[in-house]
Amino acid sequence: MSIIASSKIISLDEAIILLNADYKPVIFWDSCSLLDIMRLPMPTRKQPIDRLTKIMQIKQAIVNGDILSLASKLSIKEFNDHINDIDSDLYFEARRISREYNAFVAFINTVNPSVTLPLVDLTSHKVELGLMDIIASIVDETYFIDEDSRFAGPASHKTINKTPPAHKKGEYKDCYIWTTATLARSLSDRRRIFYGFISSNVKDYANPKSVNLVPDLATEAATASLDYCANIDVMYGALKKVGVI
Repeated sequence: MSIIASSKIISLDEAIILLNADYKPVIFWDSCSLLDIMRLPMPTRKQPIDRLTKIMQIKQAIVNGDILSLASKLSIKEFNDHINDIDSDLYFEARRISREYNAFVAFINTVNPSVTLPLVDLTSHKVELGLMDIIASIVDETYFIDEDSRFAGPASHKTINKTPPAHKKGEYKDCYIWTTATLARSLSDRRRIFYGFISSNVKDYANPKSVNLVPDLATEAATASLDYCANIDVMYGALKKVGVI
């Protein structure tokens, strides 16, 4: 399975210049939001098919240059550390579903000899390759902001004091990625029509049973003029509202 290798790494200062050069909408991805594209067909997640069509439209807008795509350099390692496991999980799910379907078909064919339904092998369709192509198209157009002491200080403070998004799992990387997104936004021109941070780790960012940020993060997001998107549907709706898709 492909991994993020030849990425566009830029400094915070270069990111600010990039943000100020063009006022197109921005998506800032965290690690799980990119990995979740590969997880879309997983039966346990019960994702509607329109989420795939939405991410495909967003991907095309990024490729066309209508959306600026950003992420933290820290996301590269996390993506690479998990993508092969998700790829394997998707393969085994396709194999499991094929076996269950074929077992049921065997009963139908036996009970009614006049009907001969073909067996299937869903693994042969290699849905994981198609999904990885979508991710690769996004990654190829994504600028990954390099590590910087201006991110590390606030991220360490959040981690040590267990403030959101470290209030539950206490993960430094979540604080670092969030700080990268908010600080890059804060230091750039505020006239941009949309700057969205997408993470499906809702428990780390939002109130229970809600897609609204917890108060501490809501204040930071408001200060930075940043929108939090808990899933593709929210992101798609925001992008559609500003007319980019």
